[in-house]
Amino acid sequence: MLKINKLLVFLLILFLSVIWNLQLFDFKNKNLKVFAITSSELKSQKDAQAKKLQSLEIGFGDVLNQKNTLTEQKNDLENKIQETETLIQETETLIANLQVQKTNLQNQIDALIIRQRNLIQLQQEKNLDSKDPIAFLIKSGVSSTNIGDFFGKMYLISNLENEIQNISDDLKNKKQDLENNIKDSEDQINKLAEIKTANNITKQGLEILIAEYGNQEAKYAQDIANQKAYINSLQSQIVKVEAEEQARQKAIEAENARKKAQEQANNNSNTGGNNNTNPPINNGPVGCWFEDTRSFNIPSGFFARPTNGDINDIFGCPSWYYRGYPNGHDGVDIGGGYNDSINSIADGQVVSVGWQGGGWGNYVVIMHSVPNEQSMYSLYAHLASINTFVGQSVAKNQRIGGKGCTGRCTGTHLHIQLMAEDWYLSRGFGCVYGSSKCINPVRYIPI
Repeated sequence: MLKINKLLVFLLILFLSVIWNLQLFDFKNKNLKVFAITSSELKSQKDAQAKKLQSLEIGFGDVLNQKNTLTEQKNDLENKIQETETLIQETETLIANLQVQKTNLQNQIDALIIRQRNLIQLQQEKNLDSKDPIAFLIKSGVSSTNIGDFFGKMYLISNLENEIQNISDDLKNKKQDLENNIKDSEDQINKLAEIKTANNITKQGLEILIAEYGNQEAKYAQDIANQKAYINSLQSQIVKVEAEEQARQKAIEAENARKKAQEQANNNSNTGGNNNTNPPINNGPVGCWFEDTRSFNIPSGFFARPTNGDINDIFGCPSWYYRGYPNGHDGVDIGGGYNDSINSIADGQVVSVGWQGGGWGNYVVIMHSVPNEQSMYSLYAHLASINTFVGQSVAKNQRIGGKGCTGRCTGTHLHIQLMAEDWYLSRGFGCVYGSSKCINPVRYIPI
């Protein structure tokens, strides 16, 4: 059992060793190309953002048209609802008038009924029988002297009865007509009320849609405003970067001219037979191929300390510096707590933000315009968090991220590098494993 455990431990150590060597090989051979943003790249971004803006404006127009169409439909419905309400009110007024007429007719009918009762009472009082006057005449023994008067009364009463009956029938027919009209009007009110309810429901649905399109309209308007601001920012960056590129090109042309003149002078010197040629200039100590030892005119106090904490590892070359860096160390490591604030060492513009798994982890690169001097570039590596973006202008001491241990790292710290503008020619920020030259940060940064 003990032999098996030892074998497992040996295999585990062998596996970890292989993985470490593979990672180290990958880290050593990775070019670490981090390209600065150029004017052509910015113009491409601007063109892409302009197309996005055009798409947003088209979407905004579509939403606005839909909203206006729905608003017109809503206004039409409101007019119909108002017309329906007016018809309901007019019909209710008509019903009220019909009810008054019905009441008046009922009063007339009641009056006729009273008159009929009075006639009946009169017949009873006069002993008149309008239904069989001859029988009544014989029964009563009416004489020839008053028979004329009798028939006169009979004729009058009979005419009154017929008149009252005719009027009563007519009034009842009118009453029935009024009741029918009232019923028809009430049915009409019910139908109008249903139409009004349906229109109100449709109106509420339209109002919900209009509100939704209104929210979309506001969002499109805000997105368009942000997009225009971003495009304006890109245009400002284009103008600035083009000016820097022109200045950089002039510097390159001047340097080439100087080298050409120097070569010509050397050739002339050799032709003259002088064998005491000057030895080549060495930009750094023996073996420190990545250090930029030139002097730069940096104003006092221009750079600030990027973070709090003690220095864990310094800038050094392999000829004398081996603390875990067999090929040298192209920056300074500052320890501290996790997510401690990491700040820009000076005013500048963020030119690169990203992730490099074999070495830096999360990193940020900032370009600083130094007065009367070429631009300087600061790199911040192993960040736990990034609080900036490419193209952003940052101020001195502004937070750009939090201290961490991402990438190739054994403990929480900040790895900071300082490079001159020459990096633009090689387009590589890596110094130990890349093609750039790094300045010892402690020469100009109060670390």
